[in-house]
Amino acid sequence: MNIIDHIRNTQGINDDDVIVTHDAVRPFLTQRIIKENIEVAAKYGAVDTVIEAIDTIVMSKDKQNIHSIPVRNEMYQGQTPQSFNIKLLQDSYRALSSAQKEILSDACKIIVESGHAVKLVRGETIQH
Repeated sequence: MNIIDHIRNTQGINDDDVIVTHDAVRPFLTQRIIKENIEVAAKYGAVDTVIEAIDTIVMSKDKQNIHSIPVRNEMYQGQTPQSFNIKLLQDSYRALSSAQKEILSDACKIIVESGHAVKLVRGETIQH
C-alpha cells in the first residue's frame, strides 16, 4: 500500500476519498466505466469491473484433473479499473495475515479476504 502512503504524504487523504486502480493491459476504457466505478465505490466501498464469463471455468488442485466446474452464470472475469474507499482498502490490507497477503492476485482480493463485499460494474469486451 505504498501508493496510499505516498498520496497521504504528498496530497493528504480524507477517509471518504476513492482510489481508482487501473492496469496498462486495458489502456482504453469508457467514461461510463470510470463514472460508475467512482459512484459505486463512494456508495459501497469497493467495486470491480467485470464481464460475464463466456467459457466454462474448471478448477484443478493438482493441475492434472478437474476437481470442480463452477456454475458459469455465476462466474465473471475481473477487469480494471477496481475502485475503493481509500480507508477501507488500507485498513483491509493492514488486517490481513502474511498468509493472506501471499495469495493476493489483485486489489479486490484484499477486500474479499477481509470479509467485505465488492460490488460489480459491467465492463467491456471490446478493446479499442
